[in-house]
Amino acid sequence: MPAPAESGFIKIGDADVQLELIAGEEPEVQAEQYDAAVLLVHHMDLLSVESLRRIYRALEKKPELKTVVALFKGKEEKQYKISCFECGQKIWVPEDKSKTKGKCPKCGAAFEILTREEHARLVLGLVEGVDVKIVPEGDTDACKSALELLFADKSADEQSGSRNSGSKPKIRIKKK
Repeated sequence: MPAPAESGFIKIGDADVQLELIAGEEPEVQAEQYDAAVLLVHHMDLLSVESLRRIYRALEKKPELKTVVALFKGKEEKQYKISCFECGQKIWVPEDKSKTKGKCPKCGAAFEILTREEHARLVLGLVEGVDVKIVPEGDTDACKSALELLFADKSADEQSGSRNSGSKPKIRIKKK
């Protein structure tokens, strides 16, 4: 069962936003308690994707809940991990080879190498309007930029408060 691991506040635009980090394996989402959700993603292998899909499907059932997918990237990371669509073999894919062809080392299946964002959209089945942002480790500006996407389509009046009048907007950050 997920349990809050950390909580804190950040200033986004004119709003003081409460961030709550939820860690755990189960996609238990209590969306009515939050104004937005950030799905933190690092690897996109079969096990991770199945867990992330369950979480995203739970979030998707609450269309009023703005969701952003933040793709975490290590400082020196030049590759990202996927699974072969045919056999499930874990494959490290170089970022600079997007739009080229790749081949699974285990089964030989050919595939197009997508950008990290395109791959996340494809395998998670993200609907139009869900933002996907790469967040490099230690890059606070990129992290804040990803969070700002949650409020990009809200008016200034809506930004300064949440659906629950008088309270601060709350963002649930789900970490696998």
